Order: sequence, then structure tokens, then C-alpha cells
Amino acid sequence: MSGFTVDTQALANAAQMIAGAGQLAGSAQSAAAGVAGQEGAFGNEPIAAAFADMCGRAQTATGEIQSTVETLSHNVAAAALGYVVTDRGVVAMYRLPGFRP
Repeated sequence: MSGFTVDTQALANAAQMIAGAGQLAGSAQSAAAGVAGQEGAFGNEPIAAAFADMCGRAQTATGEIQSTVETLSHNVAAAALGYVVTDRGVVAMYRLPGFRP
């Protein structure tokens, strides 16, 4: 196995930037929740139900985005420390031959 190097500081910085994106997704979810109860502004028009439905879908979608981005942030942070996170657990990369962080 040929050796390779990892820029751990760059990975740590990337993890922080990705975490910030997750926070933005959380803010978007909160914004969708904030307007969700305002379908009454449409009166009894059919658009009111569509508006409420779309606000609910926006909350669900942004919640899923936030969760995915947070997981990505954690995985990148783990990589900065020499670990790879998999569905079956964590692999310590720094123990593999040729790995030099």
C-alpha cells in the first residue's frame, strides 16, 4: 500500500464549514415552521390548504437536509482525527499501514 498524507487541519476546517451549513438548514426549518400557521391569511380559499401542506413539506425536507449535513460534518471531523465512520462502525485509519496524517 502506498503512503498518502491527509491535511487534518483542512478536514477540521471543512467540518466546521459543513456544520455551519447544517445550522442554516435548521434556520430554514424554523422559518418554514414560523409561517406554517399563517394559512388563515388566505381566508377560505383553496390555496390556504396548499400553503399549509407546502409549509409542512418544507419543514420535513429541511429537517432531513439538516440531519444529513450534520452527519456529514461529524464524518469529516472524524476523518480529521484519523477515523472513517461507516454503517457498521468506526475504522481507525491511523492504524493502517502507510497512513500518515
